[in-house]
Amino acid sequence: MTPLPDSRASRRLLEAAARCASELLLAPDVPRAISRSLGILGEAVGVDRTYLFENHRDPVTGGLRMSQRFEWVAPGIPPQIENPSLQNHPYNPDFQRWERVLRSRASIRGEVRTFPEEERELLESQGIRSILVVPVFLEEQFWGFAGFDDCRRERRFDEDEESVLSLAAAGIGAALVRSRMHRRMEEEVRERTRDLQRQGEVLRQEVAERQAGERRLRLQNRFLESLHQISLDFLSLQDPREVERAILERARDLFGARRAYLVSAETKSPGAPSPRYLRDVPPGETDPRHPWGGDLASETLRGGIPRLRVRENGGTCLGLPLLWGEDAAGALLLDLQDPGTPSADRLLLAHAFTDLAALSWRNASLHEALLKQLEEGRRTRAVLEESRERYRRLVDHAPLGIVRLEGGGRVVDSNAKLLELFDTTGERLADRDIFSRPGRLLPEVLEAVRQCQQTRRPRVLSFAFPKGTGCKHLKAHLVPLGPEELLGVVEDVTDLVEAEKALWKRTEELSAASADLTRTARMKDEFLAHMSHELRTPLGAMLNLAEALAEESLGTLNEAQRRILQSIEECGRHFLSLIGDILDLSKVEAGRLDLVRSPLDVASLARGALTALSRDFEKKGIAVSLEAPEDLPRADGDPKRVRQILVNLLSNAVKFTPQGGRVGVEVLRDPLRPAVAVTVWDRGIGISPEDLDRLFVPFVQGEGGLSRSFSGTGLGLSLVLRMVELHGGGLQVESAPGEGSRFTVRLPLAEEVSEEPLAPPHGVPSVLLATRRLHPFRSLVRRLGREGLGVLRLRTPEEVPDALRQGPVRGVLVDWTGGGRELFRDLMRDPDLGNLPKAVCATLVFPGTRREVLAAGAGAFFPLPLDPEAVLESFRA
Repeated sequence: MTPLPDSRASRRLLEAAARCASELLLAPDVPRAISRSLGILGEAVGVDRTYLFENHRDPVTGGLRMSQRFEWVAPGIPPQIENPSLQNHPYNPDFQRWERVLRSRASIRGEVRTFPEEERELLESQGIRSILVVPVFLEEQFWGFAGFDDCRRERRFDEDEESVLSLAAAGIGAALVRSRMHRRMEEEVRERTRDLQRQGEVLRQEVAERQAGERRLRLQNRFLESLHQISLDFLSLQDPREVERAILERARDLFGARRAYLVSAETKSPGAPSPRYLRDVPPGETDPRHPWGGDLASETLRGGIPRLRVRENGGTCLGLPLLWGEDAAGALLLDLQDPGTPSADRLLLAHAFTDLAALSWRNASLHEALLKQLEEGRRTRAVLEESRERYRRLVDHAPLGIVRLEGGGRVVDSNAKLLELFDTTGERLADRDIFSRPGRLLPEVLEAVRQCQQTRRPRVLSFAFPKGTGCKHLKAHLVPLGPEELLGVVEDVTDLVEAEKALWKRTEELSAASADLTRTARMKDEFLAHMSHELRTPLGAMLNLAEALAEESLGTLNEAQRRILQSIEECGRHFLSLIGDILDLSKVEAGRLDLVRSPLDVASLARGALTALSRDFEKKGIAVSLEAPEDLPRADGDPKRVRQILVNLLSNAVKFTPQGGRVGVEVLRDPLRPAVAVTVWDRGIGISPEDLDRLFVPFVQGEGGLSRSFSGTGLGLSLVLRMVELHGGGLQVESAPGEGSRFTVRLPLAEEVSEEPLAPPHGVPSVLLATRRLHPFRSLVRRLGREGLGVLRLRTPEEVPDALRQGPVRGVLVDWTGGGRELFRDLMRDPDLGNLPKAVCATLVFPGTRREVLAAGAGAFFPLPLDPEAVLESFRA
């Protein structure tokens, strides 16, 4: 090493190094000495900051990291000891050069601006302009480094400064080694002292345990003599009550107790046993649950360990648990005469006594329980024998053949009905192997039994069994009962098979009859069309001739001739109208009558109908009225057919209204639903309630005087009902004998309509719609769609289970018209509907229709045309 020049700076630095060496060697607190030494060196070398970094390994990667442990800073320089960037900072990758140079025991010095960029970032963030770093080694290991920073100016550290500071760093390393060795020595001294203390404690415990063992041995000898006699007394007792009495008497005598109580644990809730007092000694205590006894018993039972309580008068109360395994089955409470805490000898004696008492008490209880179980077993066997006898009688008298097989095919049990079915009455089947001795069993029966045994799955077999010249049909149910057991149930289904054959024959006959009816209906339609043509042609000629004569084109007519021609014209036109009604009814029933829909001015159609029948009104002197507001909305329908509806209703009103009566027409907007309501009323003879159901049957008018006094075919109202159904509207009838009638036709409002998809997407809640027609429900479909509900149309009740499986269902709506009554009753019998909301709608409404619908099980009734909001509200409810 080059000797230091004799200069003031060098002497100051050497003096500082000497002070540091003295401080590090003599100071008892090494960390404090290191901090002071860093300050001495910093002032001597004239730097702004000195510090000491320690190396350590990353616990995860094993890489080398550095952390600042000590620091000294000059006045005005910010300390960096709390800087998180200087803790656990890795050498790799930014400071690999530092690790390599310092491991070689060389130093790093210079101006920071000349350092590599990756090192400069961290150094300049601390305000360092010049730096000198020297390594610190502990026992030849790279422990860390000491650093000297100049933050105010750039300077070059010379070799003399580097040498002195390296020596000082070596001194710091030596001090750290001395500190480490000192800590090791202190730890060894403390560990040796603890070992000696533990050994002394072990010796003391061994001596105490030996003395205690000798005392216990002497006590055990005395206890064994007492317990031996007590055990002899306890073993001779088998009644739990006698054992309880003996426990209390012996406890009182053995421990000198004034009173003794035996308590049984009753667990009313998990983990909370409550005491039940069984017996106390001496007798005469009216209430054994005195204040000290109650709490002490609960605590002893709950903890399962002895409990001690000192009384205010100086006595001692002792609670001893009677343990059955780990649970306290009871407790022995002693009111001791001697004050103070019982000695260890007495507690040991009490422990042994309670063990023996608990064992004797449990044995007596088990003996009593065993006797009860034996008695219960005897009664159970008697009940089982009686049950077995009932089972035997039930099997023997059962209407089905029953057999039980075990093993390969051994018959274990069978009844008389089985022998009867197989015509083997009098034979013995018990212990018979059906495969080695099949008897009259058919091969297909044996094969079914074999497959059921192999697959362990139930099987059902139907077969014909020969009987005399014919055969009888049997059905066998085979059910596996266990690994080697099989139950067979055989029934005679001959009657069922014969009934099924008769049913198939009847079905074929009905199919043939249906085909005949179809041909007959087609022939009827062809006949009506042909007859219409054949009748209309001469009828038209007759009307033309009558009209020509009435115009006097062939000569002048007198009054009698005019009346005759007028009668001929009226009869002809009536006959022509009758032919038209019959043809229209035939078309409706055949489903070939198409409507030409358009927005209708119903009031104008009503006026036209009144005008067409004005001559009929004048003949009978009937007063006619029409009520129709100006702002009436338009209805949706066929104008020709709506006019036909109004003419038929008005003709019916004229027919049954007496001379000088009144007939009226009211055209209003329905306040309860989106429809136009047209009411034709009269003050005629009225209709009796029993005739209402027959009112719309073709070719039927009524009973008694009604049919005798008035002419007509009975087709007018039938056509009215069919036309209203085609329009998707509703028809309501209100009438009473002698008061007249009111026929109200409701037609849906005209609106922009389009066909709506009736199949909802999968998972969308839907409403089941049971109907044979779609037009009346278009507005409901659109309203339900806006509510997020789909509509699934059903044509038969058999479709309900499949519809319920397709997705969630909000409710069911049944169209009561055209067979809807039977459809609704079938739906009501379906158990899958549960509590779903069910509603009914109908075209034709009588005064009792709503009551009939609700009585049938519906939750709501809606006349057509529907109010979508009302229907939706019923499904929400």
